[in-house]
Order: sequence, then structure tokens, then C-alpha cells
Amino acid sequence: MGKGKLQVGSVFAEKYRVLSPLSEGGMGALYVAENIHLQKELALKLMHENLADDEVLRRRFLAEARMAARIKNGHIVDVQDVGIDPVTNIPYMAMELLDGKDLKKRMREGLPSFDEACTILKQIFLALSAAHAIPVVHRDLKPANIYL
Repeated sequence: MGKGKLQVGSVFAEKYRVLSPLSEGGMGALYVAENIHLQKELALKLMHENLADDEVLRRRFLAEARMAARIKNGHIVDVQDVGIDPVTNIPYMAMELLDGKDLKKRMREGLPSFDEACTILKQIFLALSAAHAIPVVHRDLKPANIYL
């Protein structure tokens, strides 16, 4: 895998073809990928290569995926697969590919109107309510993790 970055066109975990990079965070990188067996686009999140050997972080990453997969709600991203690539030993999570932008990017465009802010907050509350019913507590709630 090189410096921890997947190359466009490469195949990861024997089933995901990388189409383009999406974003990068503290724990991992997100790519647009295609499940080559289903021919379906999705978001592929990989733990950073330099963190993958930390057993505590690996367990946390996989637990996040399993918990998110348990929440069945239209306001929460659908986790479709989770695992550890046998070649690189890197944990990954495959999720539905969302169309839109995150709240952080939206806020850079200016403050939302009162009505838009109420709509956004209502959807956040619905998502958190669904998570808390499992019960799951979101440990990284921030504008960059809220997708509109």
C-alpha cells in the first residue's frame, strides 16, 4: 500500500476497487470505491496504516463499525461491511456513499437561515435518538461528521 494511501484503480481486501480519494481524518482515510462483485459504489474507510498495529485502536475502529451497522435509521450512514484486509492487516469499513456535503463545509458558505438550522438540528436529533436507543453514544460529534 505504500505510504498508507490507496491508488486509484487498486483493489483493496480483494473486493473493493478504489475510484477516488474522498477525505482524511485522524483515524483513517475515506475513498469512493466499487464493490467489484456487486458493481456498486460505496464509501470505503480505512484505518491509517501507522495506527493499524495498535490493538486498542483496532478494536475501537471495528466496534464503531459494528455499532453503526446496528442502527437502522435513514439519518445514519448504512454500514455494509467491516473487516481486516488479510494482505495489509488494515481494518476497513464499507458504507453507503452519500451525496452532499458535511456541515463544516456548509458553514463555510455562511450561517444557515433559521429554518435551515432547524431542519439540520431536527435531523441531528433524529440520528442521535436512533443511536441512543441502541444504546450508542457518538464520541466524535462535530460538523465534519454531520453530512447534509
